[in-house]
Amino acid sequence: MGKAYGYIRVMPKRMDMEAQAVTLHEMGVMDRDIFIDFIDGVGNNGDACPQYERLLKKLRDKDLLYLQSLDMLGDGYAEIGRQWRRLTKEKKADVVVLDMPALDTRRGRTQFGTLVGDVVLSMLEYASDAEWAMRKEKQRAGIEKAKNRGVQ
Repeated sequence: MGKAYGYIRVMPKRMDMEAQAVTLHEMGVMDRDIFIDFIDGVGNNGDACPQYERLLKKLRDKDLLYLQSLDMLGDGYAEIGRQWRRLTKEKKADVVVLDMPALDTRRGRTQFGTLVGDVVLSMLEYASDAEWAMRKEKQRAGIEKAKNRGVQ
């Protein structure tokens, strides 16, 4: 195993950064290896997370990244899925999501790679896509009903 890192995304009024840092320390992550981004709203991925980008530059094959929750990787399951693949496939790092024990790539690794984590994440992405499609269909049906009643 390589080096252990931690990543925290802090959104005002939503998260206690200190509690997350304590948890990461308990996992053996040193202060210098904890990267923290302060987010001020929704839709902050990419350049809005400079510490995450710094972390990605440091991550190497077999390093270990601890996250308190999956939403540390982005807003929405599509972005989370992209970042998950970036970490596990491109960087070949292990990822542990502390509030979702099934998402610990150290345990789910098989001859096919990070199979368990990938399957869980794919299910979450599918559920998100299905929910979006259902919402759009209901919206379309509502608009059609309103038009039939003469509403513009």
